[in-house]
Amino acid sequence: MLDQSFSPDNLRIILDLENRKGVYIENKSFFENDYFQKSRKVSEEIKSVNEKIKRELGKDPSDEDLLNKLENEKDILKKKRDDVLYEILNKINKNINNDKFTLKLELGEIKFKSQLYKFSNTAENFFASKQIQRNILKTFKVKQQNRRAILSQLILHLEDKFPKVIIRTDIKSFYESIPHNDLLNKIDNNNLLSFQTKYHIKHTLNQYWKLVESQFPNKSLRKGIPRGIGFSAYLAELYLKKIDDLIKTSDNVIFYKRYVDDIIIIYSPSDKFENKSIDQYKKKVSKIFENTTKLRLHPNKTKCFDLKNKTKIGRTYKLDYLGYLFIFGWKKNKKDGVILKRKLEIKMSEKKLNRYSDKIKMAFLDYKQGLIKYKGKETQIRKLLISRIKYLSTNSRLNSRKQNVLIGIYFSNEFLTEPFSDLTYLDTLLRNEINKLPTIRDKDKKLVRRLKTFNFSKSFKQKKFSKFNNAQFENDKLLKIWKYL
Repeated sequence: MLDQSFSPDNLRIILDLENRKGVYIENKSFFENDYFQKSRKVSEEIKSVNEKIKRELGKDPSDEDLLNKLENEKDILKKKRDDVLYEILNKINKNINNDKFTLKLELGEIKFKSQLYKFSNTAENFFASKQIQRNILKTFKVKQQNRRAILSQLILHLEDKFPKVIIRTDIKSFYESIPHNDLLNKIDNNNLLSFQTKYHIKHTLNQYWKLVESQFPNKSLRKGIPRGIGFSAYLAELYLKKIDDLIKTSDNVIFYKRYVDDIIIIYSPSDKFENKSIDQYKKKVSKIFENTTKLRLHPNKTKCFDLKNKTKIGRTYKLDYLGYLFIFGWKKNKKDGVILKRKLEIKMSEKKLNRYSDKIKMAFLDYKQGLIKYKGKETQIRKLLISRIKYLSTNSRLNSRKQNVLIGIYFSNEFLTEPFSDLTYLDTLLRNEINKLPTIRDKDKKLVRRLKTFNFSKSFKQKKFSKFNNAQFENDKLLKIWKYL
């Protein structure tokens, strides 16, 4: 049976998983209280020994006796680190299991016009919420869909020539509309989920509702789950599990994916001469939602594409989904007037392209303001601008602790197709911002020359990588200006 306790062993699993994601929670500034001072000290000692081993291995010949001694020293330190971590995690475990402990929910920032929530920044809250998340995942077998896999499969369907109807929609006020009663019934009716986990979920929803009531006192029906909380995503997946299954098994559905509240459905009619209208397809989907949940589809964001038959004049469709704009349909051949399937073109969505544009402009604006505000620190301010443009326009590995997580202009936009007009636009915008900088002093000329080495198109096509050290991300100084974009 699944161990759902907040034991030191389970907390260690969480610690290791976060480290592999590149989230170094042993960092001094990660929590309000510095629990991990001792383990960091041992980790630094291990790092020092590793460097000595590396230096010795680089010699020809290397000293085998010294290498054995260093390896033995490293093994002892690793055992010491395990013991220290167990002691720390055991202390956190005891605090979580204290009868007086509860997860404390607070108002967070407002992002994309939505109120976010957070737990107060303690180690106990962090580990407890992560364990609850694991318990929901393991018990109900629910998890968020893989974004990359969804897009890869969607592209295959858009490229084939089979007749189809595509519906793209999303759920109106998704997180804020999930009714507590229905959700809690699903949780209470499961005997495998631990009592402690159920208690913390209920207590979190109670706190959430009190915060909502304090802002909107006229609300009556208890509904909504807090955006920004890790296990809220799993509660949302749990609530929609039934409707996912219903739509997937509906007649003629060949593709159904939902990423949070963004939904795409592809129907392939069994009869190519069917005369069912687009509205009939839309009503069919809406009816499933209305009969199964208390959620509603967003009417203004529901788009339908009828690809059952070619048109006589050709027609181009644009589908905005998960950060991409898919352009497809038919076009008329200029020479002979034959209607041909248009080659699928994939661009950035307008929203994503605007975010890149705003980030570039904001980086230069912050640089100019910094020169005025922090006189005497021009060198650091110039370096910060270079790092920000490098971060935006190239690729990198997500923290040295997880070597296989890749981010950047290519890995965030890998499905773009030629002619890459969005990347050309960003290059032009970047060059215009650079050209506005003064070039009177040598140091200004040097900055301009350095900035002109960055190129979105080239970094995308060549998958160009840049290195960043952890210090550049400390206190969020590199990325904080883009926090609300």
